[in-house]
Amino acid sequence: MSELARRRRVVDLMLTAHSILRDRYARLATAVDVAGLAFSVVLCFFTFVDPALPRYFGAGDELSRIVVGFCAGAVFFVSLVQLRVDWKARSERHGKAVERLVRAKALYRRVKHELESVEGGTKGDLVRAFQEGDALIEDIIPIPDRKFVRLKALHNRKVLVSRVLDRFPAASLPILRWVVWWRHTRGAVRSGATDHGSDG
Repeated sequence: MSELARRRRVVDLMLTAHSILRDRYARLATAVDVAGLAFSVVLCFFTFVDPALPRYFGAGDELSRIVVGFCAGAVFFVSLVQLRVDWKARSERHGKAVERLVRAKALYRRVKHELESVEGGTKGDLVRAFQEGDALIEDIIPIPDRKFVRLKALHNRKVLVSRVLDRFPAASLPILRWVVWWRHTRGAVRSGATDHGSDG
């Protein structure tokens, strides 16, 4: 049971991390797409409309040429960014990881209920569940090492806030997050100071 509990915690952490990365890369991909479309629209406006129309809005020929050149360069730059970072593909890969992890989480939850039921599960059922869970998450996209600590902190903070909300459902979420952050930051600082004092 201790191994099952550990796996459930790990899967829950990975699920939060991949969900955050999926949404983050999706937002970045959307922002780049919108920027490219916006520059393209302005470029088409100044390129194909009647030259008298920009003058009506106070844009002379020289300014129109500057805008066209700038937008053309911006569209090219945005295209290079899309090819280089490929945030949309990253978001999709993390989305597939979320789908796998959701299935693994449901699998471990079902096994836990079976083991705690009146009939009870067997050790063979647990081993098979572990094998199936390993197969589900075997080839998912890894979480970058440089982002893992921050993602773990966000997950743990989410768990703490969720527990408090279970007790106080009408509490203000921004204030609650700030209180949790302040209490644990202060506790970590005090713990660090105590450790240094004991070393001395």
